[in-house]
Amino acid sequence: MKRRRPRPSALLVRRLATVCALTAGAGALPPPVGPNATLFAQREIRPPKELRQPFYGPPPPPSPAERIGKDLVRIGTITVDTAKKEFSVGGFINDVQVLEFLANTKGGWKAYESAIELDTNAVNFNVSCLLIGLDNTDAVPSKMQFDPAPPQGHPLELFVEWDEGGKPRRVRAEQLI
Repeated sequence: MKRRRPRPSALLVRRLATVCALTAGAGALPPPVGPNATLFAQREIRPPKELRQPFYGPPPPPSPAERIGKDLVRIGTITVDTAKKEFSVGGFINDVQVLEFLANTKGGWKAYESAIELDTNAVNFNVSCLLIGLDNTDAVPSKMQFDPAPPQGHPLELFVEWDEGGKPRRVRAEQLI
């Protein structure tokens, strides 16, 4: 006859879950609830008393478009060349060890895992993309995390340019990663 493994008590499971939650950085698990009570995951999420950007509040308005040449437009700190279908924006290299993103916007929350911080906000960056014909009408986004099918969209070439010894140096972004 096979011996059945004893089932762990609910208290033991709760203690293990609390230890795991504390290790992961959560404060603690909510108190146990009855059968008709609202579960922790169903509770209303309230924003903190001090609103932090960029997650709360309206997005910044786009900077005014300023024509600086026949095919050149400036939007904030971004220079857009509509004839060549390209734009450029300043930025600086982040000192990071692990990368998840190539770039983030100025003061962005993902600077700790981005190679470059761009000197612009997301609204101006998006307007610049639209001006050179990039939009999401033909895009096929991932259906889930770790989707085996790659997302589809407009083909792009990304370059990083800087001065090295007084001479401009330009390399493809993927060569820096």
